[in-house]
Amino acid sequence: MAYGGIYGFLLGFMEPIFPYTFDPLFGPLLGLGSPLTGVRVTVAAVTITVAVLYTLITYYLMDLEKYQKVKDEISEIQEKMKEAQENEDMGESTDHMKKSFKKQLEMMKTRQKPMLVTFLLFFLVFPWLFATFNPIVTLPAADGGYQGDFAFNGGSMNLQVQNQTGNASVLVDGENYEVGETFRMDDLPWKVKNIKTDDSANVELAAVVWYSPVPLPGTGKDVGWLATYILLNIPVTMYLSKKLGIQ
Repeated sequence: MAYGGIYGFLLGFMEPIFPYTFDPLFGPLLGLGSPLTGVRVTVAAVTITVAVLYTLITYYLMDLEKYQKVKDEISEIQEKMKEAQENEDMGESTDHMKKSFKKQLEMMKTRQKPMLVTFLLFFLVFPWLFATFNPIVTLPAADGGYQGDFAFNGGSMNLQVQNQTGNASVLVDGENYEVGETFRMDDLPWKVKNIKTDDSANVELAAVVWYSPVPLPGTGKDVGWLATYILLNIPVTMYLSKKLGIQ
């Protein structure tokens, strides 16, 4: 697959192990219900799994007693800083601000070890999600253009890109789609993100997990796996952290 940048590096490193790791672990979920339902279930399952692992790793690797102590000290310093500001004692307020900053750094250090472990988890899981739900389909040259099949979870569609100047478009089962437009494989929408042509054509696609009633920053109304992951991961992680006393 013709990915570039950090994703290309990570995929080149991780892709050979997908058939032995995430494919058997999460792949069967894609077959639950319709293709769209399978994608939603899979993204939700991955998100919740990562949230649970992150919370447990943080709980067992972080010094919770020290973390809570430093957190209480910060609250106390901030109260004193607020009082100094109300009394217009800027010198004392500045001193408390410096102390608060030092304590903030100390609190960050207590989370350093679990953060390093969860970054490793992030770099393991995200390449699989990206390759699965943001595929780049390479079409070989054929009949004055480019042609090949896009396969996903047992389904398949023929894609064609013609040699042309100006805006490139892709022909999907006889229908023409430009960049930014969406076609469907059964009930699962796929947005055409980009088309690049050279010796072969690379068509970048993105699965649309759900449609937002209002445009969201960076994604609009067509919500993909990453925005879904973020929107679901935050409340799940906050809930689990609260239950385990990690606040």
